[in-house]
Amino acid sequence: MTAAGVRLVDVAEKLAETGIDEFIGSERVDMSREDRFVAAFVRRVAGAGGLVTDAVLRRSTTRAAATLVRDHAPLREALRGGAAGRRLDADWLCVIWKLFFSDLVETAVAAVIAEQVQMAVPVLAVVDPAQAVPEWIAEELIRTLPSPCDERRQDSAKPLTAVARDSLEDTIEGALGSESLDPGVS
Repeated sequence: MTAAGVRLVDVAEKLAETGIDEFIGSERVDMSREDRFVAAFVRRVAGAGGLVTDAVLRRSTTRAAATLVRDHAPLREALRGGAAGRRLDADWLCVIWKLFFSDLVETAVAAVIAEQVQMAVPVLAVVDPAQAVPEWIAEELIRTLPSPCDERRQDSAKPLTAVARDSLEDTIEGALGSESLDPGVS
């Protein structure tokens, strides 16, 4: 998660510096610009590892990128070619940060429940057939995660990508539940 978080910030910087055209490349003319964006985003953020955790990471990265393409107006505009080569403001990181980490947490929690809890508690599949439990857990965790956008409001002199790099460790620890984000809470 940490390596992917670092790569996510790198992608935000790349899109702010070079723009969409250079990011998606031109070698895959058989794909739409939107599909090329998703493929490039997944390749650069998720990497190519072969472990189960890598597959979870790729799934979450793909879903976050597809949601971004569908819902983020400046990205859609740039991908349509109306602003060919247009650079994305680094502030788009605010949008993708929550999408990426919430989906990653939800996917990881669902995998753990499917692998371990359902074996120990088979009735969970009957009680929660739609698997709303992982989604609920992810939503609760994401509410507590630090956002580089919130932290930047407190220190607007720093670039958003620098704030994101600084808050990445706290975000990962909070997402994994490995350390309390509030020192007074155990």
